[in-house]
Amino acid sequence: MRRITLILLTVAACTTAPLEQRSWLEIQSANFTIFSNLPQETVVALSEDLELFRAVVRKLTSAKQFEPRVPTRIFAFAHSGELKPFSPSPWGGGFFRAGVRENVVALDASGSPRIDARRTLFHEYTHFLVHNQTAVALPLWYDEGFAVFMETVRLEDDVVFIGAAPTRMGSTVWGDAHDLETIVRARSFERWDDGQSWMFYLQAWQLVHYFMLGPGKQVKIGPSLARYMRLLEQGEDEKAGFEAAFGMDFNGLWREIRAYNHLKKIPAIRVTREAFAPERGFEVRAVPPAEIAVRLGFLALAEQRLDLAEGYFTRASAADPGRSRAHAGLGVVRQLGEQGEEARPHFERALELAPEDYENHLELANWMHQTAGAQGRLDLLPEARMHYQRALELAPQIPEGHAMLGSTYLLTDEDPAPGIQALEHARSLLPGEVSLLLPLAKLYQRAGRPDEARAAARRVARWSHGELGEEAAKLLEQLGEAGGEQPD
Repeated sequence: MRRITLILLTVAACTTAPLEQRSWLEIQSANFTIFSNLPQETVVALSEDLELFRAVVRKLTSAKQFEPRVPTRIFAFAHSGELKPFSPSPWGGGFFRAGVRENVVALDASGSPRIDARRTLFHEYTHFLVHNQTAVALPLWYDEGFAVFMETVRLEDDVVFIGAAPTRMGSTVWGDAHDLETIVRARSFERWDDGQSWMFYLQAWQLVHYFMLGPGKQVKIGPSLARYMRLLEQGEDEKAGFEAAFGMDFNGLWREIRAYNHLKKIPAIRVTREAFAPERGFEVRAVPPAEIAVRLGFLALAEQRLDLAEGYFTRASAADPGRSRAHAGLGVVRQLGEQGEEARPHFERALELAPEDYENHLELANWMHQTAGAQGRLDLLPEARMHYQRALELAPQIPEGHAMLGSTYLLTDEDPAPGIQALEHARSLLPGEVSLLLPLAKLYQRAGRPDEARAAARRVARWSHGELGEEAAKLLEQLGEAGGEQPD
């Protein structure tokens, strides 16, 4: 009994210790970095599965360019409660935040049967990979349908199982089905309630499944989809473009899809893991408490949890005063907390400690850039640009530096050509990031290039909603085009 009591006390001590004080590993593979407090063999298995999943997406899309656009960093928590302080939802098993500097992922990796965190990761990572294969925006039905198709992929011992129905398949409780025309014309979920959105996901998955594994696979979805997107970009109507690109009668397809919905057994396939040739190899290292505290602090900032982030950065800098990213993190907390003048000393200290860290240059440049815009202090722009340039020298492959440098030209009446060049380069590095198009459209307008400005703004208005879409619509009105509703 005494021994059992000691074991229980030890377990309790482990789970109540500050999160950064637990044993953390970093697993670095070809395309992912995982930070986890799980046992090493579990994290290695997760790393291998993620590389395999990436190879499956590549195979199923026949993508020609599949290099990492930005780093993807994953936090895999061993216990459900560890994720909750960082999560945007008390019920979610994880989240994925794509960015112009890095992708940040957090997962409940406890293995609880209630939580299927990998489904979230597979869905969102599919979006990231597919979006960045082309600068042309995908139709919403394919974008979401293919992501749901991929979220159901099961990585088994020796095979990959492809084509399973999603767990969302509890269908009719969510409401009536959309007709095919509604599905094909949809651009956002903005005016739909949860039930309508849920049904759209199911029906979009069904349409993609029909083309990937069902009777529609004879159509060859890749080339047909490429033709369809080109027609939409040229201004073709969605329904007419679909018929022309896929060579199918729209009403006839709708009848086939409804019949497909009632199949008792949907098509699925099993393929050996080796058929996908995932990238091999990984490195493992133990992560010291001060370093993981900084990492967790920036994870908290991904969801604007300022108090949580400040606690991690403060403890990290106390434990290791020379850790530059802890000081940078405190600067970001002050900046986001609208304590701008208190932020600068932290950024400068971070840069003093690690002048070759490109992120420290980006943070200080961003503070100067934002202050210049908010307070009209244009005298800060030359120094901000200098730090952006230095960040680009240190990390030319990261889109954020190019994008932010280009955006500084929106604050002045200078020749916009250098800004356009920088933003176009950021766009080439991360073609799926629609937000890069709006500043580019504004600079095109300034440069007397209205056709290019309209094309960029139309794409933002067409494929974005909320504040970004509204801004694009206003720009189109300035360019003499009402409402921003016309397609490219």
